Amino acid sequence: MRLFIALNLPAELRARVATDVLEPLRADLPSIRWVREETLHITLAFLGERSEAGAHDARAVVQKIAALYHPFRVFLTGLGVFPSPARPRVVWLGLADPVPVHGLYGALEHERARLGMPAEERTYHPHVTLGRVPPRAGREVSARLASTLSAVQLEAPVTFSSLDLMRSELTPKGPRYTTLLAAPFTPLEDR
Repeated sequence: MRLFIALNLPAELRARVATDVLEPLRADLPSIRWVREETLHITLAFLGERSEAGAHDARAVVQKIAALYHPFRVFLTGLGVFPSPARPRVVWLGLADPVPVHGLYGALEHERARLGMPAEERTYHPHVTLGRVPPRAGREVSARLASTLSAVQLEAPVTFSSLDLMRSELTPKGPRYTTLLAAPFTPLEDR
């Protein structure tokens, strides 16, 4: 099974992102493959295909790390693209204050060997993926992207209270994600 570790956005915030961000982007840039509302999340680690034993190890790591953290709040804001505006491949929603997310990512980095993951070569940039630009649409999109992204604004607080182990199933209608484990962060009063 294909697995990844994520911070899932609460349903009410996913709905707000869909209305305030995805709808205007879809209207202005229809050639991009926009994600579905129910799949909005911040990926911390992509584990790839895992056996049942590998999934068991991933559950243990997620529980271990979640127990070390308290619920935390960050702000979603700012739209951008990877790798660059001239060659857009991914449109994303960023975070204004990603320090706690970087902390979780760092904790997962320490567990890479246990999870059988190779070292990450790219710098981690926490974000919510909004859409993927097909190669054939890249030139058309890059010409309109800057003005479209600057016209769409969102600043929204989000409190994360769990670290989630997710299963990804690829379907003709796009990926379908299932939460296998929502490991709660330790409440402040429990420490």
